[in-house]
Amino acid sequence: MQVTLRICAKVNISLDVTGRREDGYHTLDSVLQPVGLFDTMTVSLKAGQGIRVLCDKGPDNEDNLCYRAAADFLERTGLSAKVTVDLHKGIPMTAGMGGGSADAAGVLLALNRLCANPLSHEALCELGLNLGADVPYFLLGCTARVQGIGELVEPVRPMPPCWFVLVRGGQKPSTGHMYALLDERMKHKDKQPATQAVVEALNNDDLDALCENLSNDFLAVYPDRRASAFLHEQGAKAVCLTGSGPIFYGIFDHKEQAESAKTAIGQAGFEVYLAQTEEKAIVFE
Repeated sequence: MQVTLRICAKVNISLDVTGRREDGYHTLDSVLQPVGLFDTMTVSLKAGQGIRVLCDKGPDNEDNLCYRAAADFLERTGLSAKVTVDLHKGIPMTAGMGGGSADAAGVLLALNRLCANPLSHEALCELGLNLGADVPYFLLGCTARVQGIGELVEPVRPMPPCWFVLVRGGQKPSTGHMYALLDERMKHKDKQPATQAVVEALNNDDLDALCENLSNDFLAVYPDRRASAFLHEQGAKAVCLTGSGPIFYGIFDHKEQAESAKTAIGQAGFEVYLAQTEEKAIVFE
């Protein structure tokens, strides 16, 4: 038995860092939106034992988060099977776009379907949160508000259709270092959270209001703003960062505008992508 999935990237259209727990984890309030950069994955299940992960770009087997997702699923369900995951990457890697978490969620959903749904959505999310903070979001897989350390996921109205030009903004510090810089900044400066305003703009189907409130706390400490400057120069309605970087994105109303911006920024030597809003992050084909 096997299933094939198409798996989308995500962007943060808001990201407020709301605190830090005693265990060191930071709490967030963020809105995530699926966008059309895709991984494709085929998961097969046969009699026997063992897990094999094959990836065309990136690590195979135990070094891939998909392996751990499959192992955790089999352990939780008590099932014995031979699992093969064949993964083809289209989502930029180490980019703040959730590719690893999305793929782990895809494995959990695929195995649950192949095994006749032994786990509830809540049980899958519990497994997923141990794999990565974005995994519960991808298990739901629509535009959503995500809070806490990723465990609180609430669907919200999707973004109005638009286009994203996504640009890799140079080498970034480690995520841990970015959080340390942000912690220091937050000691000395109050910031008005933006996520609620973004949710209200979505509820009103108002792309202009959303663009006015686009926000990511990591922008304040991101060291290299050249990609952002190029996106503004090319006429983006708004520019923001996804995750802790290094991908900046600009929002455009029309595909022709976005394609022109992508071409110009690519000619300047940047790694650049074009994507549209998507309704679902993970789709069985």
